[in-house]
Parts: sequence; structure tokens; C-alpha cells
Amino acid sequence: MSGYSMFRMLKYGSSKQIKKIMIIIAIISMVIGLFSIFFYIKDLLVEKNWYKTNAVVVNYEISNSKDILIELKYNYKKDYIIKVKDYAYYTGINSNISIYVNKNNPTEIKREQKLYVTSEILFICSMVFVGIILFPMLPFYLVKRIKEK
Repeated sequence: MSGYSMFRMLKYGSSKQIKKIMIIIAIISMVIGLFSIFFYIKDLLVEKNWYKTNAVVVNYEISNSKDILIELKYNYKKDYIIKVKDYAYYTGINSNISIYVNKNNPTEIKREQKLYVTSEILFICSMVFVGIILFPMLPFYLVKRIKEK
């Protein structure tokens, strides 16, 4: 299909060619949707099985404009102070951050704000494939199909 744009294919292509493209786009959308479901379940398990608590920002270490190490202090059976790589310019020292602590490895944490972000982005991408690319192709396919019969 090199050299052809999508619009050219819709205008001059046969219904079989358009149908193949629609099937490929539907498969890509479903695969992205499955990844979205996988990441959603992964974050849901974190939310259900990990311990939710608040951490206090103790200190910052700024190495460059992108990488910020935030030193967090939290309590899960004992006090922990860990450094987390983050982009949290908006949190100040002594501010509270909601986190989830892995009960099996208390030094492993996930920020509450970052849960479900990946699954939401993938779901939106899946809907873009369906809503912006696949559905507008359907009338072209139907018109081509009617003309060919």
C-alpha cells in the first residue's frame, strides 16, 4: 500500500481493499484495547491488595531539569525513607502524597495519581482508531460495495 494515502484508497480502491484496511484497523484497536484492560487490571490489583497510606516529601535532589529524586517518608509497620524518581515540581517539602505500598516489599510504592494513567491512554488510543478511522470508513465501504453489485 506504499504510495497510497488513506483518502486515495477510499476514493479509488475497491470494497475488498477497504474491507482489508478496516479489518486491520479493528485488530489493531482490539490489541490496544486488550493492553488497556491488562494495565487496568494490574492497577486495580495494586489498589485492592497494596496498603494505602500517605507519604511526606522530606527532600528533593535535582540532577537535571527532567530527573528529580523525591525523598519520601511513610509508615508501614515501621518508618521508611526512600527516594523516588519523579516529575513532581508541584509538591513542596512536607506535603503529603497518597501512595500504595507493596505489602511483600514495603520499599516498592506506587503513587495514587499515577494509577490507571497507562490504561486510560491506551483506551483513548483504541477509541481513536475506532472512532476517527474505522467508523468514517464504513460509509465509503458500503457505497463501494453497493456500486460493485
